[in-house]
Amino acid sequence: MKNKADTVQQPKKVSGKLILVFIILGIALLYIIFFPMSRIPQVDLPDRICVLGDSLSLTLSDQLDEEVTELVLDDNICILSFYSADCLEKVCPVVMEQLSRIQTEYIDDQEVKILSIALGRDDSLSRRQTFAKRFDAIPKKWYFLGGDLAEIKPLYFEQLSMPWYEGHSKVPMYHSDSIVLLDHLGGVRGFYDGTDAKSIDRLMADIILVQKWRKVKKKDASRNRED
Repeated sequence: MKNKADTVQQPKKVSGKLILVFIILGIALLYIIFFPMSRIPQVDLPDRICVLGDSLSLTLSDQLDEEVTELVLDDNICILSFYSADCLEKVCPVVMEQLSRIQTEYIDDQEVKILSIALGRDDSLSRRQTFAKRFDAIPKKWYFLGGDLAEIKPLYFEQLSMPWYEGHSKVPMYHSDSIVLLDHLGGVRGFYDGTDAKSIDRLMADIILVQKWRKVKKKDASRNRED
């Protein structure tokens, strides 16, 4: 017959893996305590470079042949680009690929709009539709726009200071590869290299900061109305 002492269960040994988990959690806790977030560099909202003037007037047509005016800029965060309608196989497609990334990232965000505005005499509805189809542009999200250069010039050259060279035909000889970020009040928050993926990564990060700023401004406006 077995002795009762022999039947007493021995305490289970603690698993080495469990000990390792506790050690890791302890180190993580100490890191949080002694390395506060304040030491991590903060990314600030980019300052406004300029603000679009109230006198800006645009009447353009999109890839659906529908009229689009400057009102599309109101209360929306807008990404502007300018392209030549005849550069289907040149640098423009590189920029469009980056804009396509932005569309995908903010596909469900109705307050983020992309406006690609055509420059040059070769703009037409069929050209706009070709670009829109090639890059899967979603109507009312990503606009391919064309119209009278006399209306586009004040935005492109006078307000955004993009390069504008005129010949006898009064048509810009080339366009900028820059992509422009506008806040919901028409403030220019930055110019980004449309051919550089890292620059567009920064643009998308800045969109998030502008969105946060937009919410704060709306809350402040709401409080002021209540007062």
